[in-house]
Amino acid sequence: LGTDRSKLSKRHGATSLEAFRQRGVVPDCMLTFLALLGWSAGAGEEGEIFSREELIARFDLSAVNKAGAVFDHEKLEWMNGCYLRALSVEALTELAIPVLVEAGLIGGTPAEIDRGKVREVLSLTQERVKLLSELPDMTRYFFTADFEYDPKAESKWLTKPETADTLRGLIAALDSIPELTHESLEEAVRALAEQAGLSAAKVIHPCRVAVTGRTFGPGLFELMVVLGKAECVRRLRRALDHVQAQKEGETQ
Repeated sequence: LGTDRSKLSKRHGATSLEAFRQRGVVPDCMLTFLALLGWSAGAGEEGEIFSREELIARFDLSAVNKAGAVFDHEKLEWMNGCYLRALSVEALTELAIPVLVEAGLIGGTPAEIDRGKVREVLSLTQERVKLLSELPDMTRYFFTADFEYDPKAESKWLTKPETADTLRGLIAALDSIPELTHESLEEAVRALAEQAGLSAAKVIHPCRVAVTGRTFGPGLFELMVVLGKAECVRRLRRALDHVQAQKEGETQ
């Protein structure tokens, strides 16, 4: 049944295995989810996340309920996220690479695929992903600077009077850091905030929007280390040019 207790149909969402595969539901999750439609591991058992071997060992057809089972898409996505988070970063990398190649974010030949970079990105985003199909949008800014600033993020953090000076300060601070680390970045940002008489948040948030186009995601300093110093400076300069162009447009 669908969540409205009527007979499951296409109006409730995807109903074919191929559609779920394309959305990025992993096989072991789909197997467990289907097994749990009308069946449970039994009284006293906790959790619903099983390996295939555990599921085979525990499943008992006599414990399946006769009442119609509800196919809950939200629960399936939640469960799939649990499976993805339980994977090693290496295993998730192998699942993610075809998805990222298809999205055009990384090259398709072995020589073009930087597995180390993909692993670094996934180590920062694995806790947030529920479906493999979410990965291209979730990780796009790690692989390309060709992104638009989220309108709400831009309005909130790139239009303040002090934004241009903040971005200039960030560029100078990064230029002076010999090696980008979480510690060196945090120290530079907090020093810049203190010098400008701003809270650290008023430096961190414009910086995040400048380098990712968004207001949310993994820890800023961690993702900047993955992007690298040169790329972060390029994106900060791009944001500064954008802010200055917007100001010039307003005065004309």
